[in-house]
Amino acid sequence: MDFGITNLHNYIYQGIYKNQEDPSEKVYQYKFTLYNSLDEIVDTSEWTLHNSANDTEIDNSYDIYEFPYDLALNDSYRIEYKVRTINNLEVSSPKYIIQSKETIDPEIHAYLEAKMNYDDGNIDLSLVGEKNSSGVEIAATGSFRILRSSSEDNYGAWNEILRF
Repeated sequence: MDFGITNLHNYIYQGIYKNQEDPSEKVYQYKFTLYNSLDEIVDTSEWTLHNSANDTEIDNSYDIYEFPYDLALNDSYRIEYKVRTINNLEVSSPKYIIQSKETIDPEIHAYLEAKMNYDDGNIDLSLVGEKNSSGVEIAATGSFRILRSSSEDNYGAWNEILRF
């Protein structure tokens, strides 16, 4: 992300901690915090143990957090990444400005079909390709995520069911 400009809300954020002067000062915990325009906390990961198995360089570490919430369109938010090291040093990133914008329809020639499966007590989902003028199904290629929301949080959070 770029500091000083408005970045697009991506739901999944990666924090990078670099300490080239002292590579032995390793990350112990990290925290991502999302603030609204009034500087109120909208969501936070709380302090989470860093997984060093994801680190690929001696002086860099990486943490990932997914904010499952839709943000109000065109409202400004800020996101901050903090780390605590093994020696209790606490550092943070700047608060990057993010905004949610209206999306465009994907260029996919398919639709999601839901059918009730009474025997198993669930709903079967299928991605069905549209057919061209010759009656041949148009291939739908890409990476997809199936998400759901519920009334438990007023349909504000998206929870991933499947990624394919």
